[in-house]
Amino acid sequence: MITTQSILGLSASALYAVIGSACGHAAITAFKARRPKPEAVWWALFAIWFVALVALRLSGLEDYFREGTRSVLRKDGVYEMRREVQAPLSVIAILCTAGLVALTARWHIRTRPGSPSRLIAYARLAVAGLCGLIILRVISFHAVDVLLYGPAKLNWVIDIGSSLFTGWCAYRFGQIARMPGARR
Repeated sequence: MITTQSILGLSASALYAVIGSACGHAAITAFKARRPKPEAVWWALFAIWFVALVALRLSGLEDYFREGTRSVLRKDGVYEMRREVQAPLSVIAILCTAGLVALTARWHIRTRPGSPSRLIAYARLAVAGLCGLIILRVISFHAVDVLLYGPAKLNWVIDIGSSLFTGWCAYRFGQIARMPGARR
């Protein structure tokens, strides 16, 4: 279901496409430079993730899911009580994101400084944060929405920041992985 997109939605899709391309290029570079196979796999997974984000954004699926959930709650007559469900779901989403970030940070600690694997660890941290943001946007709890969409625009900061950081990691990985004698 393709929907009409705002200029911001189209810009986000374009950003995701560029970042997905950078991650795909990093995967190809890892393969050509005969880097360890998991490095190429991680970059390929990141590329797939960003292509999925393009599809999610252009299809309007995130909004469709949010509105579908609201209509089911209205139909069941419990829409007014949604905050009682959204608050615990938001806390669970935040805790799961924090756990995912902690897990990826643990992987980061095990990588050597200066190695291309360190950039993959950084990208995992950024993508973990982006996953949490998307889940929070779908839950759409008013208290969290005030933070995400309020004057600070944390939604934009996290979304654009995580995406650009992942793209920078892919670009830098491509540079380092091609260097003779790059660390494993």
